[in-house]
Amino acid sequence: MLRAIFAFLILYSGLSQAMPLKLRTGHKLHTFEVELARTEAEQQQGLMHRTSLAPDAGMLFIYKAPRVLSMWMKNTPLSLDMLFIDQAGKVIFIQKKTTPFSESTIICPTLAQAVLEIPGGTCDKLGIETNTTKLMLSKPLTSFLTLDSQRQPISNGK
Repeated sequence: MLRAIFAFLILYSGLSQAMPLKLRTGHKLHTFEVELARTEAEQQQGLMHRTSLAPDAGMLFIYKAPRVLSMWMKNTPLSLDMLFIDQAGKVIFIQKKTTPFSESTIICPTLAQAVLEIPGGTCDKLGIETNTTKLMLSKPLTSFLTLDSQRQPISNGK
């Protein structure tokens, strides 16, 4: 039992570190505190089993290269907005107000390199839309895949 608890803590310790992320929509800047899901294990776990998520919180899934990305809501009791992001940081597809616990696949119709999951309804509240919203990145998305970048901010201050 202790071994299982220890393994759980090691596996999910990387997810506990929240980092600031800024999204620009038109002239508005929105800041979120996001957890990074960089490893395959972190990405498979995602926000499963979470029963609450602060209005300004989320999880950013980063992949090594642009590709067709698909997500689902299995074991996820919260409705989410999923923002699919290209290599340049532009939001290229949004799936709004996902259905909790759904095992239906959500597929981005174009190549993406990251997915930002935030509380369902946030995009409508803040006016976040495809092709007009961009991450304000301090460096390329792929640089956040390394463990030494864990404490460095994702967004620049602009």
